[in-house]
Amino acid sequence: MRRHSLGSYAQTADRGHARFRLDVVSDDVLAVSGELDVSNRELFERAVEDTGPRGRAGRLVVDATGVTFMDHRCLISLADHAVMQGATLVLRTRWPGVERMLEALRLPNVRVEGPA
Repeated sequence: MRRHSLGSYAQTADRGHARFRLDVVSDDVLAVSGELDVSNRELFERAVEDTGPRGRAGRLVVDATGVTFMDHRCLISLADHAVMQGATLVLRTRWPGVERMLEALRLPNVRVEGPA
């Protein structure tokens, strides 16, 4: 299993420090923690693109059990990345509101699982 850690991303001083961490656990599994919102969405999207996670067996797993907040645009970005990889996004999370958000966003290629 390949492990490539990106650590915490720093944002410009006027926006404060990055509030998320993204780690590549394997080619098809990302681990994300912290807050994902409008202030760091573009940075998060670049981090996902730079790490290049690929779906394996039609799945791209994102362990988001450490995420304390996720903006809907970040969720859409993850779903879009999975689609580009020909995969279903499997989101592992403890947040009960995510399923309602997915219904509202109509993201058919996203499946929610509890923590592994």
